[in-house]
Amino acid sequence: MLDLYALPGTFPGWLQADACSTALQKATALESALQCDLGDPRLIPYIQLHEFEALLFCDLGELRTRISGSGPALEALARSVAHLDPEDINQGPATAPSKRIIQHIPIYEKAKVRVGAPAAAAIGLPRLRSRCPHFNAWIERLEAI
Repeated sequence: MLDLYALPGTFPGWLQADACSTALQKATALESALQCDLGDPRLIPYIQLHEFEALLFCDLGELRTRISGSGPALEALARSVAHLDPEDINQGPATAPSKRIIQHIPIYEKAKVRVGAPAAAAIGLPRLRSRCPHFNAWIERLEAI
């Protein structure tokens, strides 16, 4: 699992993927290029749209339970992305999922590791899968093994 946001231009297939019109097409092309580059059928690559924190937008309430006093800021954040699916929250320097969270809750920048993974775990696979089709497709590939 790698984040699409800030993936280096030296990544296998980057030039071809950069010509794709959507982030999903880009991520899929990069996954295929990585698979071909490494040549190991046991690898099931996954490029997260746009970064890990996108998964947290499936239920920002899980951040609220882990960051004291964050309720109003998270409500404002939720309103600002209400029109977007979690995987569509883009990778701009100020609009990437983590950057949006940090903008509303600055302490998250130092608490990412301690807060992010437990929040995603609490959201749970069923909810993550239902809100993130690309993530779900990766899980389906793993389950099919």
